[in-house]
Amino acid sequence: MDDKFSITPFWNRIPKFFLYGLHRNPLILAGVLFAIALIFGGPILNLVLIVVAIKYGTEALKRSMEGDFTPPNLSGEVISSNFGLALKLIFVFFIYIYGLTNVVGWLGMLLGLPIFIVGILLIPAVVISFVVSEEIIYSLNPLNWWHIAYQIGWPYLIMVVFLFFINVINTQFIGFIVHIFPRGLVFPLFVGLNVYFTVVMFHLLGYVVLQYHEQLGGYTPSALDGNTEIKKVDPYMTPALKKLLEEENVNGAINEMNSMIERNPQELELRRRLYVYLKMNGKNEALSDFAPIYFNRLAENNRYTDATTVYLETALRGYAFHPDHPGDYLPVMRELRRRLASKQAVQLAQGFHKRFPNDQHIPEVYLALAQILSEDIQRDDLAQQTLNFVLKCFPGHSLVPQVRQHLTVLSKLQGSNAVT
Repeated sequence: MDDKFSITPFWNRIPKFFLYGLHRNPLILAGVLFAIALIFGGPILNLVLIVVAIKYGTEALKRSMEGDFTPPNLSGEVISSNFGLALKLIFVFFIYIYGLTNVVGWLGMLLGLPIFIVGILLIPAVVISFVVSEEIIYSLNPLNWWHIAYQIGWPYLIMVVFLFFINVINTQFIGFIVHIFPRGLVFPLFVGLNVYFTVVMFHLLGYVVLQYHEQLGGYTPSALDGNTEIKKVDPYMTPALKKLLEEENVNGAINEMNSMIERNPQELELRRRLYVYLKMNGKNEALSDFAPIYFNRLAENNRYTDATTVYLETALRGYAFHPDHPGDYLPVMRELRRRLASKQAVQLAQGFHKRFPNDQHIPEVYLALAQILSEDIQRDDLAQQTLNFVLKCFPGHSLVPQVRQHLTVLSKLQGSNAVT
C-alpha cells in the first residue's frame, strides 16, 4: 500500500501562512532588498529586485509542496541559481494575461467578461503548473490548468478567495505607504512588502499542492521526516479495525485482520500484524495454524530472517511445523544455526527425504544436517548415518566429494577417540 499522510486542510492553518513570511530569512531578504532599493534605486535594478523576490517565492513553493515548511535559506544557490525560473514565470504570466485580455477584447464585454473572470480564477493554477513542471509550454496548456482546479475541487475557490484577500491587504499597505511616507521611501518599502506577500502566497500554493499531491501527481513528499504538522497515516488501520481494537474485541479484530488479508493477499505487513496480535493475546491455537502460512509467504519473498523467527518462535511453543517448499529448509537451517538454535535446525531437517522423496535438495540439506549433528550436538554417529544415506541414494551428486571428506574426518575423529 502506498504511503498516505494526514495533512491539515489549508483553510485550517491560515494564520500560519502569514507567520511563514515573518520568519527570519524572508524578513532578512526583505530588509536587504529594501536597503538596496533605497540606496541605489533605478528602474532596472528595481525590476531585478522584484525578480529576486519571485525567485525566492518559487523556492518557498517547491519546499512547501515537498512538506518542508521552513523558508528557504539565503544562500547564493537559492537566490541566484536557476534565476531564469523566475524570469520564465514572469514571461508565462505576461503571456497568460496578454492572451486573456486579447480574447476578452475579441469577444466583447458580453461574452468576454465571464471568460475574464474564469481566467483570473485560473491564475493560481497557471503558477502551480509552471513551478511544478518548470516548463513554459506545459504551464500554458489550458488542460493542465483545468486538471489542477478540477482535482482540488471546491477548495480551489477557497484558495483563490484567500489569495485575493492577501492581494487586497497588500494593496491597502501600498496605499498606506503612498499617503504616509516620503516619495523616496515608497518603492523601497514596496519591494520589502513584495517579499513578504510573495512568500506568503507561494507558500500557500505549495501547501495546497502538498495537500492534494495524490490527486495532482501521486508523488510522495520528500521532506516529511522533520515535519511535526504532517503525520503518516497507517494504511492498515481501518476504522472498523480501530474500533475493534479500542473495544478490546480480540476475536472481532482477528476476523477483521483475516478479512483484510483476503482482500490484500500480497501485503505481508497485514500478516505480520496478525501474527504479532495473535502472540500478544495468547491465541496459540490460531497462531499454530497461521504461522506456517505466514512462514511460507515470507519465504516466497526471500525474507528468510523473518521466516526463521516465525519458525523458531513457533517451535519453542511446541507447535513446530515443516515448510511446504523443499528449497526453504537450507536457508532457515543456516539462520537457526547462526542463532545457536541447532536443536531446532535438526528438528526441522529430520525426515526431509520422507517428506520430499528424491528431491534435489536432499544432499545439501543432509550435508548441513550432518555438520550440525557433528559440530554442534556432538552426535558423530548420527552425522555418519546421514552422510552414508546421501552416498547411497545420490552417488552421482556434485556434493559427494564433500560428503566423503566429512566422513573421512569423522572416521579419524572416532579413531582418535578410541585410542584416547
